[in-house]
Amino acid sequence: MKTPNPKYLLLLAILTAVGFSAPAQDNQAGQRFEEKYQAWKTWTTNHWFMSTYDANREYQEIVALGLPALPYLFKKIENNPEDFHLEYAVELISKRKFDKSEWPPDKLDRLGDSITKSKMYVQWWKVGRHKTGERFGELHENIKALKAQKKDIEAAAIRVKILNLGIAVLPAMMVRVEKGDADVIPLISELTDGAVKADLKPAECLDWWAKNKQIWLLPTNNENP
Repeated sequence: MKTPNPKYLLLLAILTAVGFSAPAQDNQAGQRFEEKYQAWKTWTTNHWFMSTYDANREYQEIVALGLPALPYLFKKIENNPEDFHLEYAVELISKRKFDKSEWPPDKLDRLGDSITKSKMYVQWWKVGRHKTGERFGELHENIKALKAQKKDIEAAAIRVKILNLGIAVLPAMMVRVEKGDADVIPLISELTDGAVKADLKPAECLDWWAKNKQIWLLPTNNENP
């Protein structure tokens, strides 16, 4: 069984403590984000090495804010092009990753470029995340067909694509679990860093989701902070 990542266990603890559903909590999340953001901006003015912009305590404290910080991160990235470094915080929090097939054709020679990725993340937040369930459905059917054909290598590649959809895919996965599909539970386990045990039965997984889903759902109230 995969050992839970301590960083995400810490993130989970923070999210559990702060929550993000009530308007008052939303305001607090915005205030906390702005404080951490300004501290990071102060740090960057004194450190000119771009490669270290995310390797400092101030940046990690932004990441530790977790899911409630996402709307504010996207607002900063969109309104301040120089804040493209924040795309890595989005990746760490949302676990959404872009594979080569999603990369803009004219940018394939610059795979991993943070400026391009920051724009891709903004577009994902505005449009792409709302299509996560549909995309998961396609990939899930593909992986089932490949497994039936004993094409394990191809199935493994599709599995990575599913994981790259990030936390946004959890609700769609739970729909599958409701239908008795236990095959997705190990995927849920990976996305939650072991908070869901890979060997849970569907009923146990659904019980966990009922108790914890507010911690793992992407924010909606603060889309336009």
